[in-house]
Amino acid sequence: MQAFQRAEKGCEHGDASHLLLIKKQQKKMRTDIYRVVSQGVVTYVPSTKEESGQLAKSIVRLREFGSGSKFGDEYVCTLFGNLAQCRFAEGDLVAASLRFQVHEVNGNCHQEIVANDVVPISRK
Repeated sequence: MQAFQRAEKGCEHGDASHLLLIKKQQKKMRTDIYRVVSQGVVTYVPSTKEESGQLAKSIVRLREFGSGSKFGDEYVCTLFGNLAQCRFAEGDLVAASLRFQVHEVNGNCHQEIVANDVVPISRK
C-alpha cells in the first residue's frame, strides 16, 4: 500500500505512468458466497509444472448471493487443476475465494478472475 501511495504522490508531478504500472501489478482477493450460474466443460492445457504435462481448466459463472435480486453481479472465473474437475450444478451455493488481476497484452488491458478455492455450501 505504501508503494501505491508513493506513486500517487508522484502523479502530482506528472508521473501518471508509474501509478498505472503499480495498479496493473496489484492483485485483489475477494472471498464471498455465490450461486453457481453455469460451468463449462473441463479442458486440458499444456503445463510444464504438472507431472502429466497437462493442467485441467474449466470456466464457471458465479453470481453474488444475498443481493436480493436475480440480476446480482456475476463473475466468469477460471478454475485450474483438481478444482476444475469438481462439478457444480446450476443453483449450488458455494463459498469462493476469487483473485482479480489486470494485465496488458499488445496495448489492451485484460482482467483475469481465477477461483483459488471453491467450497460447496449447499447443493440444489
